[in-house]
Amino acid sequence: MSISDLISDDFIDFLVSPIYQIDPEADDRDKHREELLNEVLTARIEEAKEHLLINGKTVLKLDVKVKFLNYLLSECPENNHFPINAFKRNLHHICQYIIREIKDLSPELTTILNDISLEYYANHFKVYSIKIYQRKGSLKELIDNTEYILEKYTGKMRSKGASHSGLGIEYHDVHTLEPLIDNEVTVYIYFNLNDPKYHEYNNIYINFWGIGKDLWDDISSSTINKVTSFLAEFLNQPNLLTQNVNISNYFKKTSLPDQIVEIVESSKSRDISLEYDRIIDLNFQFNSDIYNEIRSEINGSYRKHYFTGMYVLIRKLLENLLIDSLRSYYTLQNSEKFWNQDQGRFLTFEMLKKNFNLMKDESDFKQKVGTIH
Repeated sequence: MSISDLISDDFIDFLVSPIYQIDPEADDRDKHREELLNEVLTARIEEAKEHLLINGKTVLKLDVKVKFLNYLLSECPENNHFPINAFKRNLHHICQYIIREIKDLSPELTTILNDISLEYYANHFKVYSIKIYQRKGSLKELIDNTEYILEKYTGKMRSKGASHSGLGIEYHDVHTLEPLIDNEVTVYIYFNLNDPKYHEYNNIYINFWGIGKDLWDDISSSTINKVTSFLAEFLNQPNLLTQNVNISNYFKKTSLPDQIVEIVESSKSRDISLEYDRIIDLNFQFNSDIYNEIRSEINGSYRKHYFTGMYVLIRKLLENLLIDSLRSYYTLQNSEKFWNQDQGRFLTFEMLKKNFNLMKDESDFKQKVGTIH
C-alpha cells in the first residue's frame, strides 16, 4: 500500500513536496523553510485549512500516522532529518495559526488541528507515550496531586516550572515533571495548559525513557510495578480522558508490559463526566479567608468525586454563615439566638435556620440589609 492510498495526493503536494524541494544540506535551509511557511500563512491559509479539514482525521489515526511518519523519514537523506523536521515544524505553525486567526472554526476541527500540531511536531514515536485530555478542573491542582502521588515512588517531587514552549506549542503554558523510578525509567509528564478561548481541555503527555537500555527489555519487575501503580493512581483522578498510546516505530523497543497496557486501556472506560466546573463559583468571594478556603475544599472535593465529604463541607459552610449572620445582627446581647449557654455550644443547625428565617423577616433587618430569600 502506497502513502497515496492513505493520504490524498493534494495534501502531499501542498504540505509535503515543497519541503522536500529545499536542499537539506544548504546553509540557508531554515530561511527557505520560513519563507515557505510565510507564503502559506499570508496567501494560502484557506487552502491549507481545506486540506487539513479533508485529511485531518486520517492523519491522526495511529496506523496511518506510523506509516506516514515512516514515509517521511524514508524520503530524508541518510543521517539528515531536516525534511521531516521542517515539515512537522511548518505543519505545527499552520495548525496553530488556523486555530488562532480563522474565525468560526468548529470545535471538532479545532481539536483535530491541535492534535495534529502536538502529535506530529512533538515526534512522540521516538518514545512510548500516553496522550490524555483534562476536560475540567484545575491543571495546577492536577500537577500538585501528581507530585503527591509520585512522592510514594520517587521521593520528593517538584514541577520543573512553566514555559511557553515545550512540545513546540508556543501559545501554551507547559509544566513538566520528570520522576526517575528506581534508576531504571524516567517518566516525563508534560502538562499543557491550553488557552480556553480556543480549547475545551488541557493536553497531558506521559513519556517513558529507559536509563541506558531499551524499554522494556531489561527493566526489573519492581520498577514495572511502580510505574503501573503510579499510572493507576494518576489515571483515576477525575476528568482525565485517555486518548491513545503511541509506541515507537523508529527504534527497536519491545512492547509495553501487559499490566501497563491494561491500566491505560481500562482508564478509557471510566466515567469522568462532571455536570459543573465547580459547586461555588470563584467569582463569589467571601470577606473571610476561612470561608474562601472552605469554598476551595468544596470545589476540590467535587472535582475528585468525594461527594459525601463535599456535602459535609457545604453543611459546615452554611452553618457558619448562619452563625455569623445571627451574631452580627443580634450581637452578644441576644446571644441566645445562636448560642446555647447551658451546653456551651452553638445551637443546632435546625435552630439556627429557624432563627435566621425569623430574623430576615424583621422590619429592622429588612431596612438595614434588604430582603433575603
